Amino acid sequence: MGPFIIRNNAGSGLIAASNSVVQVSYAQVEANQRHGIRVQDGSTGEIINSSVRTNGAEGVFAFGLSVAAIYGGNTIAGNGGFDLFCAPDSLGRGTKAGIDEMMCPAFSQSPTPNPGPPWQASLVPEGTIERHRQGARATIGVALVTCGAMLDPQSNGA
Repeated sequence: MGPFIIRNNAGSGLIAASNSVVQVSYAQVEANQRHGIRVQDGSTGEIINSSVRTNGAEGVFAFGLSVAAIYGGNTIAGNGGFDLFCAPDSLGRGTKAGIDEMMCPAFSQSPTPNPGPPWQASLVPEGTIERHRQGARATIGVALVTCGAMLDPQSNGA
């Protein structure tokens, strides 16, 4: 799918928490022991033209008043739980194309948004987050990442 890979982590591959907005574009999120992408606590996870597969639990898991926004040519399939799961207090939106097993009662099909200026794609360089223990930290591009890759806008990078 793309040059950015999140795989083989001890917990979830990527966690968006504390009112974060995380965009996963042209990425592979695979073979993590728990969820591929976990969106929680009022956060939004945007998945665009990416592959989320073979994770131990759900591929994309949204709960705690959060949103899973899925656009473009994604493959979200072959995960241990549902490929997309939204708790009753959360919702999904975008396109269902490319999602195999889904449990998201509040899913709203909506058109693909304008992705913004091309420079946005250059903020995160090629890279791999692989085989990290839960809670390990790494800096990727302009984002502080805690592996299983938690992005927290409240963090000061310490």
